[in-house]
Amino acid sequence: MTWIHTISDIERDTGIAKDRLRVWERRYGFPEPQRDDTDERLYDDAQLFRLRLIKRLLDLGERAGRVVPMAVDELQRRVDNAVRPLTGRVLDEASDALLNDLVVMIKATDRKALHGRLMHLISERGISAVIERVIAPLGARVGEFWLSGQIAIYQEHLFTAVIRSVLIQAMEQLPLQSAAQPPLVLLATLGNERHEIGLLMAESMFAQAGCDRLSLGTSMPLNEAVAACLAVKPDIFALSFSGQNAPREVLSQLKQLRGMLPPATEVWVGGSAVALRLVTDIAIARAFTSASDIRSAIDVWRASH
Repeated sequence: MTWIHTISDIERDTGIAKDRLRVWERRYGFPEPQRDDTDERLYDDAQLFRLRLIKRLLDLGERAGRVVPMAVDELQRRVDNAVRPLTGRVLDEASDALLNDLVVMIKATDRKALHGRLMHLISERGISAVIERVIAPLGARVGEFWLSGQIAIYQEHLFTAVIRSVLIQAMEQLPLQSAAQPPLVLLATLGNERHEIGLLMAESMFAQAGCDRLSLGTSMPLNEAVAACLAVKPDIFALSFSGQNAPREVLSQLKQLRGMLPPATEVWVGGSAVALRLVTDIAIARAFTSASDIRSAIDVWRASH
């Protein structure tokens, strides 16, 4: 057993604050660090893996007092059960083999091969099909491999950078419209949501449908997002929420947002956040669980306006 991870390493890797780790150590008896000659806490790989699982469950809305004392097998089972409904369709053998090939490129840090393969797929199948059947499930697989330690943080970041580049290039290569068509869509993420890929996937779907659109990017404060909506007057305010968002926080933000926006501005939300499965009141927001549903909803919107 090798004790190589400092408490700063653990904080950077998992996003769990140092103070919180120390509280858990006193309150629950986990984690169980060793001390080096300078009294610095050191953690092994097994504890890092367990802490990654705990953080995933906390992001899904579980309480620390419930999950921190759990054995790793139970943590893994709960993560698998929670994440499985969010990772999309069951893949056939050909799709699974394709994802495996792409993961090999990621592990080899072969960004040129990964970029080229994805652009070729988009030229063959179109943006929406590649987003739904390749990029979204690939992102889920990369997340699972990072959780289990099969992919390093830098490799996950490389994947994100390539996907960003691919989606931007694909949007730039879409046939030029004489004029952008309604609806006018404003896109953003709120608060501490820094994940950009879900937002870019949504923007790509709107772009393929020829929508007039403007992206505010990530981490917009709620009040600033509302101010932007009041100034731009979009038909649709589209938001992306990743799995790191606690359900209670997402639902609270959506209710606040709905109360601050004009009734004519629809709120559309997507992403891997568990809370989106709980958004059932269309008067508050319309939740999407697949990319293809966005195009259908745009067609319905245009037919009714």
